[in-house]
Amino acid sequence: MFKKAFILIGLIFVLTTAFRAQNGLSAKDIEAIKNIEETYRTAWLKNDEKTILSLFTDDATLYPNGNDPVKGKEEMHKFWFAPSDTVTTINTFELKIADIHGSKDYATATGTNELGWTMENKSKNEIKRFIGKGYFISVYVKSGRDWKIFKQFWSGKTEEVK
Repeated sequence: MFKKAFILIGLIFVLTTAFRAQNGLSAKDIEAIKNIEETYRTAWLKNDEKTILSLFTDDATLYPNGNDPVKGKEEMHKFWFAPSDTVTTINTFELKIADIHGSKDYATATGTNELGWTMENKSKNEIKRFIGKGYFISVYVKSGRDWKIFKQFWSGKTEEVK
């Protein structure tokens, strides 16, 4: 698992470096990608699963910290929104984009995030609070005039807040 993650990080680094050397994105494309990241952030705060999933291509892949890759919207829905006894609520979500680079059809956005959430287990009448801080890399593809997230990787550290 770590070998695959390492290879993916290396590939994304190479792509990002190549894009940085020759950024072919227009100001309109860069603004569109910033808007997607902001929509993603605010949709999580509203627990708006429809909007969250609409930002991804149908064949998108997530590379969540410490987990196996999650491929396709159906699996993403199960990963994030599967019904269970535990209700997760995102309370805070700060996202800072460090850079956006790309070409006419591909782009990457990298940055940092800080997420605060609660997990309420209704059957055990228990609530736990967490905070996570880390890094993200999103790879976008352009389809027609619209950008969509094709790959998303995040890493970081999560701590329970007592």
